Amino acid sequence: MAWADDAFCKGMTVDTFYPSPDATDGERERVEEAAKKICRLCPSREACLDWALRWPETTGVWGGHTETERRTLQRRLLGTRRRGTTTLQPCGTTAAYRRHLRRGDVIDDACAEANRVASANRKAARKEAA
Repeated sequence: MAWADDAFCKGMTVDTFYPSPDATDGERERVEEAAKKICRLCPSREACLDWALRWPETTGVWGGHTETERRTLQRRLLGTRRRGTTTLQPCGTTAAYRRHLRRGDVIDDACAEANRVASANRKAARKEAA
């Protein structure tokens, strides 16, 4: 977890990112919003969120997302459909590569590789057709 060394949360108390289990809804929202403010400008936010999605962190705020927000995001990334939602293709696909381009996101290695392979396959198919 090298990304944790640069994280803004390094050295902060756990209470900052984990609302008390017996907290009221209002208290929980206040803790979550305060944690999200810290995460918004954190240089490790994306790596932190990636960690929380890969190793299902079921509590607290990770990468600027609450546990509920991470579950929703995870369902989208895995392609689980819910009424009224859009299914996002996971990183490492050409669809995700195009999504990154549309949104102006940083293109991760898996998406770049998927695009490179798809492009090479298209070129090979055109050569065979000619």
